[in-house]
Amino acid sequence: SRMYDIVFADGVNGWAVGQNGTILHSGDGGESWSSQASGTSSRLYGIHFLSAETGFAVGWSGRILKTVNGGANWTTLTSPTSAYLYDIDFINSEMGMIVGWDGTCLGTADGGNTWSAGAPVFGLDVYGL
Repeated sequence: SRMYDIVFADGVNGWAVGQNGTILHSGDGGESWSSQASGTSSRLYGIHFLSAETGFAVGWSGRILKTVNGGANWTTLTSPTSAYLYDIDFINSEMGMIVGWDGTCLGTADGGNTWSAGAPVFGLDVYGL
């Protein structure tokens, strides 16, 4: 399976996302990886963790996933778009941004519980933050 993004919340816990809703987790600094059930078959492009417990993954068709238990369970959040979402990042524990296809820009000010659409960025695909 092709993987598109990887993140480590600390020196031990890491996650990677990819095709067919694939989410992999490492609890040993990347020495070994195991699958987590994402609940989707959508391609996932971006992943970000605020801590070893709380994280988000984004991908096709406006898909936004959230976990609060290190990926043991992933929940699909309401998304204001059906555009492909490519990357997600937070500047602190409350304020975050998602970017994607055709300049899609989403923002949160409540720790990722809700997301709203902002003005498109450049009108071009944005792949990273």
